[in-house]
Amino acid sequence: EGEVEGEKAAEVAEGAEPGAQAQPQEPEAAEEEEEEEGDVSGEGADEEEDFEFTDDDASGEDEKAKAEEGEAGVAEHSRDSLAFAVKMFCMMDEYADQAADFLQPAFDLFPGKDYCIATLSHGSRVPSLFSNFTLAQGETHKLSSDVLYVMHRYSLLRDFETELCSKGDYNEVLELLGELSEDQGMLEQVNAALDKNALVKASCQGQIVGVCAVCPEVEVAELNAHFQLPAFSETLQYRKYNFGELTALVMNPVFAYQKKLFLGQVMRLVGRTSLCFKLDEAKPVADVLDVFEPVPRRRGAGECGHVLFVLNQRDLCREKDPANARVLVVGASSCGLACLESLLRNPQYQFTNLTLVTSEGEGRADVASLASEHAFLSQVRLITSSVVEVDREDKQVFLEDGTALSYDILVLTSGVKDQVAGFSPQEGDLPVVPAASLAAHLGSLGEGALPSHAVVYGGRVEAFDCLAELDARGVEYTFAAPETSPTKRLVESVAKDLKIDGKLRKASRMTLTGIERGTKERALSLSFVNSDGTAAEAETDLLVLAHTQNVDPHIFGCLNDSSIVYDGRLVVNGDFCTTDEDIFGGGTLAKFSRLYGGLAIEDFSSQEVGRMLAENITAKCERASGARPPAPIGGLAPAPVFKEPVGFSYRLPHEGHQITYVARPPLGLTEVVPPEGGVLLRTEHEGQLATLGIDANGVVSSVCFCGPKPSSLSRCQVLVGLHSAYLGKKSAELDKLECLYTYLTGSWADALYSDQVLLLRKLILAQGLPKRQTKLRETIQQGVLELVKENVQDFPKYTLPYTGGY
Repeated sequence: EGEVEGEKAAEVAEGAEPGAQAQPQEPEAAEEEEEEEGDVSGEGADEEEDFEFTDDDASGEDEKAKAEEGEAGVAEHSRDSLAFAVKMFCMMDEYADQAADFLQPAFDLFPGKDYCIATLSHGSRVPSLFSNFTLAQGETHKLSSDVLYVMHRYSLLRDFETELCSKGDYNEVLELLGELSEDQGMLEQVNAALDKNALVKASCQGQIVGVCAVCPEVEVAELNAHFQLPAFSETLQYRKYNFGELTALVMNPVFAYQKKLFLGQVMRLVGRTSLCFKLDEAKPVADVLDVFEPVPRRRGAGECGHVLFVLNQRDLCREKDPANARVLVVGASSCGLACLESLLRNPQYQFTNLTLVTSEGEGRADVASLASEHAFLSQVRLITSSVVEVDREDKQVFLEDGTALSYDILVLTSGVKDQVAGFSPQEGDLPVVPAASLAAHLGSLGEGALPSHAVVYGGRVEAFDCLAELDARGVEYTFAAPETSPTKRLVESVAKDLKIDGKLRKASRMTLTGIERGTKERALSLSFVNSDGTAAEAETDLLVLAHTQNVDPHIFGCLNDSSIVYDGRLVVNGDFCTTDEDIFGGGTLAKFSRLYGGLAIEDFSSQEVGRMLAENITAKCERASGARPPAPIGGLAPAPVFKEPVGFSYRLPHEGHQITYVARPPLGLTEVVPPEGGVLLRTEHEGQLATLGIDANGVVSSVCFCGPKPSSLSRCQVLVGLHSAYLGKKSAELDKLECLYTYLTGSWADALYSDQVLLLRKLILAQGLPKRQTKLRETIQQGVLELVKENVQDFPKYTLPYTGGY
């Protein structure tokens, strides 16, 4: 029932450019309704699928809009409406596939209306009736109170056909493109696809309603060099990609819901099993990303200027249920990014309202840089600002520019920052930098502008890395710290084992109490208190902070004002939920409550914590929609079990030495010790120390390299958790090696560190591999040979066995 403003409803389907070159504008139709009585209800209102749609008039937003519009708003409402609204839908679940049969009779009730709309609360389960509807996207800074779905009566037409374009279709294609035909790049892609017989059209009742341009020549090896394309399918078959690159896609918004069907037909007509889409900063965000999957970059791969999305034939049959909950993530930390990526990769749900608020860096350039590094962020609203207030009652956060963002689930992962005596390096124009930014800061100054003296302050292990950087650039420095962190004590114990501890600079026991602008000779004047209580002054050109990090003052103020429990860190339970069930926390910002031992979450893998956060957010959304039973009242959430290894890698201020240490979580030991019931293998060769911990089950539990030779943190993380059988020798044989470092970094071990081999291992562990399945074993073996053959750049020392296929 209801009437909706005609011109506003038209904006829903016609106000935005279609296809890959523009996003739909946020319609305001639902806020400007004039209701009239109607009846589109069915019997069985007491059955399982019973949806009552929200009415935006009750929110008061309608009256506010009228007040702002004045007399013009009154004139607008006098025009005829082009839409009617669904207010209630009831249907038994076993007949849900026939829900669309209601739509044609509904349009017949309103013959003068072209559009049907409906609004749902963000936590509602999306009914089967909406299979032909299109979700209207909101603007970046406007997270509306409800979700708007729109449908045109023509979307009920069933004669949707696809075929290759001919030159005779060219003028009609240009008509569909509209203003986009003036884009020279778009026109070149369409013309190139037409010349290669790879331009596909979609038509309905003889009219072209969609066009897709494909470049059929794609270098798979080039894509593999930069991106982690899965080499094996879920059935452990080696996957041979037959790519076509989607270069342009334009569809009439009325038929947007047919997008996946259209792309499947495109693959068939151009003879490809997969489509890829390359997105760079020069292109607008495409309207195909909701059906394509983002592909992560390969570790250590160079810049390629774009991010990659892929759609395979098998994905066409997989339908995800929409999840419209407004998930607001504050902080672009590793944990926050991992949480967002996991939500977007969820195999069951399509999260449509994800927002990331980050205060890292300045301006839009940093947001664009984030999106260029992480493909999945192209499907997330990105806002650069600081959160200054959290309103738990109205479920809103306020940004420093006064913008209010509503949320259903708030995730705090902003991390911690270097702060001393109330001074933050982000404030003011004094030469004070955090340890993580020292190398970039010195690099930006140039050789002639380097400081003549620096003070490194703090007892974190990052201080050693800073000292090594200053040594390498010839900058004199003073090292001061009030205390030593457990990780730094571990490094000092390893250095003592290698007998180089005496050559490492010792920190003066001093506490920094003040930072002021210095004299003409020095930029900074620092005040200290010695361990005996006496005061000391020092002048320097640069202060480097490697001290204990604290929560950002803005975030701390929000937590304090909103009465969320804080005990040195944001306190969370086993589900990473705070004392507010709608607010989650993770990363270095949070710690577990004392019921779980009070452990700091920073001692665990940020990536693993992010994935666990995503699982708990998904579970909360399922409980809100009724897909999962509610959690027991007063029950204690089980403690999470962490498995991913944690570690660090830093330079030492002694002859270019480097230390890399990885172990099972949590990261809290102050020395390298044998695992319980296991052994600690140790070798020292040519000044290179290597230790390998193997537990009672024969599984690698820790790895440590220290010496003048380089070592990779990511490779060491791969070793921890592997059974020693993967190392090619038994523990007793490993103990007889002259140098563990040389052996574990040899060319024979390249496959151990391959992303594709690691993925294959995870697939096998997930599915199991019975001993009698010899055929499956042969399939896997053949797939590994194919992998090595097609990725020779990763395995330069490997020799393939001769077979008829090589």
